[in-house]
Amino acid sequence: MKAESINEEFPAFALIFCVMRKEVYTTTIVPATQQLKFKYWGHDNVILHGSDIRKNLGSFNFFRNNPTLRENF
Repeated sequence: MKAESINEEFPAFALIFCVMRKEVYTTTIVPATQQLKFKYWGHDNVILHGSDIRKNLGSFNFFRNNPTLRENF
């Protein structure tokens, strides 16, 4: 039986588990994520939701008028 709620044409990515040393997370991942947020929004109070990014919704609606900026992001 095929699930009817799955759109086979919609590419989906799910990060289920990520293992890393705490030092790598605190010294590399967190600062890089904050730098990305400050670069595009000027603050780090943005939540990176995949669906919002793909659909240019919420904090990502400024990508609608600037495809180059979106591509760089």
